[in-house]
Amino acid sequence: MSATSFSLLDRLHQNTDPAAWQRLVDVYSPLIRGWLRKHSVQDADAADLVQEVLAVVIRRFPGFQHNERTGAFRAWLRAITINCARD
Repeated sequence: MSATSFSLLDRLHQNTDPAAWQRLVDVYSPLIRGWLRKHSVQDADAADLVQEVLAVVIRRFPGFQHNERTGAFRAWLRAITINCARD
């Protein structure tokens, strides 16, 4: 998977582009599901947890500040995923 596009993140911050949110779901749902599998989450529970993770992302995204480091968004997303799996 290539690096997260700054233009996608910018479109998400503007919060006026439903296609950007759909792109986020399409691109990152499989990645989130993969992380969940690595933490022994059963497939039956993974779909619900992916939705939960994405709901948290939507709520917290306005406060997300990219630190210009490669992988910053994915690290943030992975932290949310792990916390949701632990809960």
